[in-house]
Amino acid sequence: MGSFDDWLHGSIRSWREIKALQIEQREYATLARRYEPVQRAPGAAQFYFWGTQAVGKAVDQLASRAVLYFFGALLIFTGAITVGLLLAVVRYYADFVEAVEQLRTSDVEYQAARAGVARALALAEDLPEGAELRREHARTECAVGPPPRIEVAQVTAGWRGHGSERTSIVGDVSMTIAANSLVSIVDESGGGKITLVRVITGEVETTAGNVLLDEIPLAELTERQRFDTFTYVGDDSELLNISVRQNLLLADEESTDQNQWAALAAVGISDEVAAMVDGIDTLIGERGIKLSGGQRQRLLIARALLSDRPVMVLDEATSQVDVRNDAAIHETLRRLRAEKTIVTISHRLARVVNADNLVVLRDGVVMCVGHHGSLLRESAEYRRLFERQNPSRQAERRRLGVMANRSSGAPGPCSAPPSARLRAGWFRGCIG
Repeated sequence: MGSFDDWLHGSIRSWREIKALQIEQREYATLARRYEPVQRAPGAAQFYFWGTQAVGKAVDQLASRAVLYFFGALLIFTGAITVGLLLAVVRYYADFVEAVEQLRTSDVEYQAARAGVARALALAEDLPEGAELRREHARTECAVGPPPRIEVAQVTAGWRGHGSERTSIVGDVSMTIAANSLVSIVDESGGGKITLVRVITGEVETTAGNVLLDEIPLAELTERQRFDTFTYVGDDSELLNISVRQNLLLADEESTDQNQWAALAAVGISDEVAAMVDGIDTLIGERGIKLSGGQRQRLLIARALLSDRPVMVLDEATSQVDVRNDAAIHETLRRLRAEKTIVTISHRLARVVNADNLVVLRDGVVMCVGHHGSLLRESAEYRRLFERQNPSRQAERRRLGVMANRSSGAPGPCSAPPSARLRAGWFRGCIG
């Protein structure tokens, strides 16, 4: 039953994905298959419980006590014991039987909780010893220092494909993220940016190369030290079924009301929280289900702003935020560079054009690094990505090209006759 509850909870939490993929029937079939043994479990548990009770009572009343009284009476008649001694023995026996009954009841309860106990024991096996935990915590109790300089040196990580067609998701990447900078990693879908960020934060191990934090290899840091360095906010990050305030306190349990409201205001959600039934103490439901998608993401970013970790990583963290609030959030991130290093991932280039540096990936390889303006002038790869997402920019370049051709009197590719346009690849010529 515990195993079924775990599966059911996960299935309910994934209802959006199930609807989107149209796999409701498969989930129903899985539910029926998993519920069949559970349906029999309560009856089996009751049968086990009452069976043990019946057997115990029969042994106690019909056998043990009858034997005690029979032999006790014989011993009394022979003068070996007194009546008082027999009653004392019976009393002790009753206490003993009661203890056995409690053991039987505990056994039934244990059987019902066995799945949860097994999971807890499995988790406990992976935990370090208490002394080791205390030593590790003692090494990281010092105040968090300034943001480190992050250097990615010829890193290769991750695999896609199978057999002889298997290739690295990230291949021989080298780049530097300066301290107190805002860096955005961009590419087309599947280009390797998420894997690269997970390598930087230590979630994915490299197959070659190193990641250095202030010239210290990331692999040499303990898990606790990495945890104290990076704050990660992803599109699938979790909010707990507690209040807005309690979710914020997860980042800094000593944060004041003023700091909490300042963080909410920085992401443009303070007025919406104030208008809730209980204000900042409003319960938001499992995974923040009572909030809209944009509100959930803004609350996650507000929680990250309260953290004192020096590096903040945002993975599509504003994908559901409206344009006005998204602009306000990125302006807040630009101001936050005085305290942190910020690394963002975004499919939409228009959201990150103000970053200090843009890292453009293609098939896991760094194509170019630079500011938006310089990349538009010097990088065909970045220009192609940007113009694909901004048709107005493409149309503007086309218009300027036509005007230039007219002013020079030269027949450009866009002024050719229709038949000649097709033969000369007119469409490719017009888009640059």
